[in-house]
Amino acid sequence: MKQIYDWTKVPKEVGKGAFGYVVVTNCLSDPSCKVAIKIMNKQEYQIDLEYLDDEIAILNQLDHPNIVKYMEKYEDD
Repeated sequence: MKQIYDWTKVPKEVGKGAFGYVVVTNCLSDPSCKVAIKIMNKQEYQIDLEYLDDEIAILNQLDHPNIVKYMEKYEDD
């Protein structure tokens, strides 16, 4: 993620929910490209990984100009 998105300054937190929070930052390849990144701590929130996979599958199918476009998933330990 650090090779793709700008983490040199702390990204702006724009939302928080029951399972994590969302920040906004820029793409390194195109600074005019803004992205929202949902960050979840799997251990802290004891997230059901099957539920998370279902959410990702649904987001992948959405294609509408008024809905945020799902781009990718990054997972670490």
